[in-house]
Amino acid sequence: MPQDFPAADDLVATAVQHLAGKAAHAMGGPKVVEAQTVARLLRTTAGLPVIRSVALPMGALYLSERVRSSLRGFAAFEALIAANLLMIAKREYELGERIRAEDRTALGELLDRTGTYEQLDAALVERLHDPAPLTGEEWSRMLAFLRASAVRHLRIANPDYAHPEVRNGG
Repeated sequence: MPQDFPAADDLVATAVQHLAGKAAHAMGGPKVVEAQTVARLLRTTAGLPVIRSVALPMGALYLSERVRSSLRGFAAFEALIAANLLMIAKREYELGERIRAEDRTALGELLDRTGTYEQLDAALVERLHDPAPLTGEEWSRMLAFLRASAVRHLRIANPDYAHPEVRNGG
Protein backbone atom coordinates (compact mmCIF):
# COMPACT_ATOMS: atom_id res chain seq x y z
CA MET A 1 0.00 0.00 0.00
CA PRO A 2 1.31 3.51 -0.73
CA GLN A 3 1.54 4.56 2.90
CA ASP A 4 4.09 1.79 3.43
CA PHE A 5 6.64 3.63 1.30
CA PRO A 6 8.63 6.29 3.08
CA ALA A 7 8.60 9.59 1.26
CA ALA A 8 11.24 9.59 -1.46
CA ASP A 9 12.66 12.81 -0.03
CA ASP A 10 13.20 11.02 3.30
CA LEU A 11 15.07 8.21 1.53
CA VAL A 12 17.34 10.71 -0.20
CA ALA A 13 17.92 12.57 3.08
CA THR A 14 18.92 9.33 4.82
CA ALA A 15 21.37 8.43 2.05
CA VAL A 16 22.82 11.96 2.04
CA GLN A 17 23.22 11.88 5.81
CA HIS A 18 25.14 8.62 5.55
CA LEU A 19 27.31 9.90 2.70
CA ALA A 20 28.11 13.28 4.25
CA GLY A 21 28.63 11.84 7.72
CA LYS A 22 29.75 8.29 8.33
CA ALA A 23 31.02 7.40 4.87
CA ALA A 24 32.92 10.65 4.28
CA HIS A 25 34.72 10.50 7.59
CA ALA A 26 35.45 6.78 7.38
CA MET A 27 37.05 7.24 3.95
CA GLY A 28 39.37 10.03 5.11
CA GLY A 29 41.72 12.28 3.16
CA PRO A 30 40.62 14.02 -0.04
CA LYS A 31 37.77 11.54 -0.40
CA VAL A 32 35.98 13.39 2.43
CA VAL A 33 35.63 16.48 0.23
CA GLU A 34 34.55 14.33 -2.70
CA ALA A 35 31.85 12.55 -0.65
CA GLN A 36 30.59 15.81 0.83
CA THR A 37 30.39 17.34 -2.66
CA VAL A 38 28.28 14.43 -3.91
CA ALA A 39 26.09 14.77 -0.80
CA ARG A 40 25.58 18.50 -1.53
CA LEU A 41 24.62 17.68 -5.12
CA LEU A 42 22.06 15.15 -3.91
CA ARG A 43 20.60 17.70 -1.49
CA THR A 44 19.91 20.06 -4.41
CA THR A 45 17.68 17.56 -6.23
CA ALA A 46 14.51 18.38 -4.23
CA GLY A 47 11.91 19.72 -6.63
CA LEU A 48 14.14 19.36 -9.69
CA PRO A 49 13.00 16.21 -11.53
CA VAL A 50 15.47 16.52 -14.42
CA ILE A 51 18.47 16.83 -12.12
CA ARG A 52 17.06 14.16 -9.80
CA SER A 53 16.77 11.63 -12.65
CA VAL A 54 20.53 11.92 -13.25
CA ALA A 55 21.82 12.71 -9.76
CA LEU A 56 20.16 9.86 -7.88
CA PRO A 57 21.55 7.03 -10.04
CA MET A 58 24.92 8.81 -10.10
CA GLY A 59 24.88 9.07 -6.30
CA ALA A 60 23.90 5.42 -6.00
CA LEU A 61 26.73 4.38 -8.32
CA TYR A 62 29.18 6.55 -6.38
CA LEU A 63 28.08 4.97 -3.09
CA SER A 64 28.10 1.39 -4.33
CA GLU A 65 31.39 1.61 -6.26
CA ARG A 66 33.65 4.34 -4.90
CA VAL A 67 32.52 4.64 -1.29
CA ARG A 68 31.82 0.99 -0.63
CA SER A 69 35.20 -0.09 -2.02
CA SER A 70 36.90 2.37 0.38
CA LEU A 71 35.16 0.95 3.45
CA ARG A 72 35.16 -2.38 5.26
CA GLY A 73 32.62 -4.37 7.22
CA PHE A 74 29.41 -2.79 8.37
CA ALA A 75 30.33 0.64 7.01
CA ALA A 76 30.60 -0.86 3.51
CA PHE A 77 27.23 -2.55 3.99
CA GLU A 78 25.68 0.77 5.07
CA ALA A 79 27.03 2.38 1.88
CA LEU A 80 25.27 -0.30 -0.16
CA ILE A 81 22.04 0.33 1.75
CA ALA A 82 22.35 4.08 1.10
CA ALA A 83 22.86 3.38 -2.62
CA ASN A 84 19.74 1.20 -2.65
CA LEU A 85 17.76 3.94 -0.88
CA LEU A 86 18.67 6.39 -3.64
CA MET A 87 17.47 3.99 -6.33
CA ILE A 88 14.22 3.31 -4.45
CA ALA A 89 13.72 7.08 -4.17
CA LYS A 90 14.35 7.47 -7.92
CA ARG A 91 11.73 4.83 -8.73
CA GLU A 92 9.29 6.34 -6.22
CA TYR A 93 9.65 9.74 -7.90
CA GLU A 94 9.14 8.16 -11.33
CA LEU A 95 6.45 5.57 -10.59
CA GLY A 96 4.88 6.30 -7.21
CA GLU A 97 2.03 8.55 -8.30
CA ARG A 98 1.02 6.23 -11.14
CA ILE A 99 1.15 3.15 -8.90
CA ARG A 100 -1.00 4.86 -6.26
CA ALA A 101 -3.53 5.78 -8.98
CA GLU A 102 -3.57 2.18 -10.25
CA ASP A 103 -4.12 0.93 -6.70
CA ARG A 104 -6.94 3.42 -6.14
CA THR A 105 -8.67 2.34 -9.34
CA ALA A 106 -8.27 -1.37 -8.59
CA LEU A 107 -9.39 -0.92 -5.00
CA GLY A 108 -12.46 1.02 -6.14
CA GLU A 109 -13.34 -1.81 -8.52
CA LEU A 110 -12.78 -4.42 -5.81
CA LEU A 111 -15.01 -2.61 -3.33
CA ASP A 112 -17.45 -1.32 -5.96
CA ARG A 113 -17.23 2.25 -4.67
CA THR A 114 -15.42 5.50 -5.26
CA GLY A 115 -13.34 7.68 -2.99
CA THR A 116 -9.82 8.70 -2.20
CA TYR A 117 -7.22 6.03 -1.79
CA GLU A 118 -7.29 6.56 1.97
CA GLN A 119 -11.08 6.13 2.09
CA LEU A 120 -10.96 2.99 -0.04
CA ASP A 121 -8.09 1.55 1.98
CA ALA A 122 -10.04 2.15 5.21
CA ALA A 123 -13.07 0.41 3.65
CA LEU A 124 -10.89 -2.58 2.72
CA VAL A 125 -9.55 -2.85 6.27
CA GLU A 126 -13.10 -2.57 7.61
CA ARG A 127 -14.27 -5.34 5.29
CA LEU A 128 -11.40 -7.60 6.33
CA HIS A 129 -12.31 -7.05 9.99
CA ASP A 130 -16.00 -7.70 9.35
CA PRO A 131 -17.04 -10.91 11.16
CA ALA A 132 -19.12 -11.99 8.14
CA PRO A 133 -16.90 -14.34 6.13
CA LEU A 134 -15.94 -13.48 2.59
CA THR A 135 -17.41 -15.70 -0.09
CA GLY A 136 -15.12 -17.75 -2.31
CA GLU A 137 -15.38 -15.21 -5.12
CA GLU A 138 -14.77 -12.32 -2.72
CA TRP A 139 -11.61 -14.04 -1.45
CA SER A 140 -10.43 -14.67 -4.99
CA ARG A 141 -10.94 -11.04 -5.97
CA MET A 142 -9.32 -9.83 -2.75
CA LEU A 143 -6.25 -12.02 -3.23
CA ALA A 144 -5.96 -10.99 -6.87
CA PHE A 145 -6.02 -7.32 -5.85
CA LEU A 146 -3.45 -7.83 -3.07
CA ARG A 147 -1.10 -9.77 -5.37
CA ALA A 148 -1.37 -7.18 -8.15
CA SER A 149 -0.83 -4.35 -5.66
CA ALA A 150 2.25 -6.10 -4.23
CA VAL A 151 3.72 -6.53 -7.72
CA ARG A 152 3.06 -2.86 -8.50
CA HIS A 153 4.86 -1.79 -5.32
CA LEU A 154 7.75 -4.16 -5.95
CA ARG A 155 8.41 -2.16 -9.13
CA ILE A 156 9.54 0.57 -6.74
CA ALA A 157 11.03 -1.34 -3.83
CA ASN A 158 12.71 -4.22 -5.66
CA PRO A 159 12.03 -4.33 -9.40
CA ASP A 160 14.09 -7.47 -10.02
CA TYR A 161 11.85 -9.41 -7.64
CA ALA A 162 8.74 -8.15 -9.45
CA HIS A 163 9.76 -10.11 -12.55
CA PRO A 164 9.40 -13.91 -12.18
CA GLU A 165 11.88 -14.53 -15.00
CA VAL A 166 14.56 -12.79 -12.92
CA ARG A 167 13.62 -14.65 -9.72
CA ASN A 168 13.67 -18.01 -11.48
CA GLY A 169 17.01 -17.47 -13.17
CA GLY A 170 15.47 -17.03 -16.62
